[in-house]
Amino acid sequence: MFRIRLFVYFLFIISSTQCLSQNLELITSIKKKINTASGKELFDLLSDLTWEYRTSYPDSAIYFGTKAYTLGKQLQLKTSLARPLNFIGIAYNYEGNNLNSFEYYNQAMRVATTQHDTLQLAHALNNLGRLFSEQGLDAKSFSYFNQSLALFKEIDNKSGLAYAYQGIAGLYKIQNNFSKAEKNYKDAYLIRLTLKNNRETMSALIQLGKLYLDNKFDDEALHYFHLADSTGRIIKDAIIQAEVKILLAECLLNKDSLEEAETMSKDGLDFIKKSKNLRLLPEAYITMGRVQFKKNNLNDAKTYFTQALDASTVRKDLYARMEAYFFLWQTFKQQHNFKDELLSHNQYLLLKDSVKSLENKGREDRFKFQMEIERRKQENDALKAKEAQDIAIILGLVTISFITLLLLFALWNNRRRIKRYNNKLAQRNDEIKKINSILDKKNHVLETHVSTLLGFSKNRSLIVGNLNLAAKDIVTVTSKSLNVSRVSIWLYKPETQSIESIACYDQSTNTYLPSNSLKFSDCPAYFHSIQREKLIIAHDARSHESTKDFTTTYFEPNNIHSLLDATFFLDGELKGLLCCEQKDSIRTWSAEDIIFASSVADVVSLAFRTAQRLEYEHHIKQQSKEIAQMNEVLEMRVEERTKELEKQNKQLVEYAFINSHLLRGPLSRILGLINLIEHDKHLNEENVIDLLRQSGDELDAVIRKISDTLHQGGHFNRDDLSK
Repeated sequence: MFRIRLFVYFLFIISSTQCLSQNLELITSIKKKINTASGKELFDLLSDLTWEYRTSYPDSAIYFGTKAYTLGKQLQLKTSLARPLNFIGIAYNYEGNNLNSFEYYNQAMRVATTQHDTLQLAHALNNLGRLFSEQGLDAKSFSYFNQSLALFKEIDNKSGLAYAYQGIAGLYKIQNNFSKAEKNYKDAYLIRLTLKNNRETMSALIQLGKLYLDNKFDDEALHYFHLADSTGRIIKDAIIQAEVKILLAECLLNKDSLEEAETMSKDGLDFIKKSKNLRLLPEAYITMGRVQFKKNNLNDAKTYFTQALDASTVRKDLYARMEAYFFLWQTFKQQHNFKDELLSHNQYLLLKDSVKSLENKGREDRFKFQMEIERRKQENDALKAKEAQDIAIILGLVTISFITLLLLFALWNNRRRIKRYNNKLAQRNDEIKKINSILDKKNHVLETHVSTLLGFSKNRSLIVGNLNLAAKDIVTVTSKSLNVSRVSIWLYKPETQSIESIACYDQSTNTYLPSNSLKFSDCPAYFHSIQREKLIIAHDARSHESTKDFTTTYFEPNNIHSLLDATFFLDGELKGLLCCEQKDSIRTWSAEDIIFASSVADVVSLAFRTAQRLEYEHHIKQQSKEIAQMNEVLEMRVEERTKELEKQNKQLVEYAFINSHLLRGPLSRILGLINLIEHDKHLNEENVIDLLRQSGDELDAVIRKISDTLHQGGHFNRDDLSK
């Protein structure tokens, strides 16, 4: 089925919103704001109004765009001045004045380049690409499109990228390169989908649908037209909904879904009649007539084609009239109405010739446009060459004059430069003297600090490990060396989670303050800091994060403004800190102050290490002395024990002798006599009894002596028992 679309296609590649109706609410809102706006706000509003009027009322767009540009120059805007120029160029393009459009695009490009306005430069290049695409100058069009695409990518402008992809897609569509046109249209659609602008998204969907429709991919076209229809219901735009309905009907007609096509055509026609938009009316009637033609409702088809003919005649739409006559010819042919068939056919052929003439005129206009562009380019080149020649002559004269003046200036400037150089040298010398003075002061302070630190190494209290005296010496000397109001030494007590001062010197009263203690729970931020950091440097202690909790309880009552704390460690564990406090005013602690305080903290740590070492040595000596005494006592006790054992051994020998001789002898005789009595019945009993009595008396005497000796706690020997 032949349908001519070339005439209307360029309207889609001029602007992504051509298929959309004017946003009348937005225009009304802008006009209200213009009445009270001024300055840059008024410039922006006039530019916005130019954009909204560009399609339906290009003359008004040119008027407001010119006002915006004039106002922008008066305001001496540093950017965006090319924006209304781009919009004026688009308006001239809609008017069909391509040369003026070309001039304004070029002017926008020059202004944007001067103002370093990358966004408007990219839009100007994109507009030029579309203009040349309409005129069939594909090579130039591609060049401008690619330049604009690169700039939009550089500034990451999503909306601009969508315009660029859409323009490139339109160019590929004219060249019948379906795959590349499809890819670029889809890229534009996806970008606009992420921007969540329903009107722009709908435009992209319609263009994708039309690409598929023109290439007979009806299912794909239906998919995108349905998406566009859904979006149209959201924005409630009757005109765009009407166009989508007509396009849906055309797809359904191609698929022979006649009932659905008829429903869509009627819906589209209703939307058009409600909006009173005549632009879409001929195409709607033609689509409705084609549906009835396919359903073989020839009278209804004739009615719709006749209405399409009337509407296109009112709008002077040559292409729609030709299409209406074509379908009337086919309808009369089916009805065998030879008279009207011949009349419609002749009118169709006449209009077809007229369209061809119009197309030839279009090609002629495009050729004239190309020639005019080339002529203007040559004129610009010639003008630039003449300007370059004139500039060269002027530069020659200026150069001669300049050289003469330069020689005179060189002599004057040489003397001036020598004088300025001498002044700079004098200033440098003064600066060097000031720096040397500062360095001398710093060196003097450092030398004093070093001397003080060396003095600590000779301090007797430190050497002998007397911590109390050493601590008092340290805080006194440190306070005077730093010229600070108070210096104190605090010890960390992990068992009580607190710190306790062991020495605190107040320079203003030249007294040592009594011991004090602070619990971690009273100021957790401060104690967290001393456990984590080597130094706390609080120029303004009352606002410092680590120390501000002491403001009401300690700083204000004691008129303290600045604090410098340096912690010291022993065996890798926090032992305590050296605290320097400045009263009456805030003191900015210098690097020398901080280094000295840190060094003194190390001296305090060394003092504790020395005391610890001396304590260990004393403990070791005491233990050695005790061990020696224990060894001496042990030797005496061993000797005594040895003698006692020897004596006991001697007594054991005596006991053994007594047992074996003195006790055993009488007992053995008694036992022998008893045995003799038992075996010898004729033995003289009187003699035996006397012997038994004698042995018993002897045994009794020995036992009595042993008992008496043991009862008296003494010792005995064989001689004692034999007496």
